[in-house]
Order: sequence, then structure tokens, then C-alpha cells
Amino acid sequence: MLKEATISERKIVNAFIELLEESSLEQISITDIIKKANLSRPTFYYYYSNKEDLVETTFSKILDKISSILQDPCIRAGV
Repeated sequence: MLKEATISERKIVNAFIELLEESSLEQISITDIIKKANLSRPTFYYYYSNKEDLVETTFSKILDKISSILQDPCIRAGV
């Protein structure tokens, strides 16, 4: 079972990604994110210092995941 902290962090990231599908980054506010995630502002700030921190952390995790997939021996061998 996922820890509560992990669930909240995922809710924030998922809400952010959903909002990116609807609006530009500049148009998305922290208020938009927390409303969509159904979480409080203090919960957001527990994980991220600001929206830019959320963006940087989220995209860093995405790039790390892509990198690990590309380093999979099966993928590298074309299997």
C-alpha cells in the first residue's frame, strides 16, 4: 500500500499534468493545482517550494524514467 505522502504527491503531479493538457504553464496557478488535486495549500508546499519546483521535479522524474527505460538491456538489444 502506498504511503499517504506518496498518494498526495501523486495527486499533485497528476493534477498538474491534467491542467497542462488544458492550459499553458503560465496560466496554471498553485490554486488551480490544489483544487484539481483536492488537497490543501500546505500539502502542496510540503512537497514543492513553488510551481517552478514542481515543474523541475516532475520533468526530472520523467526524464529519469525515460533514461532507465532506454538503458534496459532488452530495449538496447532491440528485443
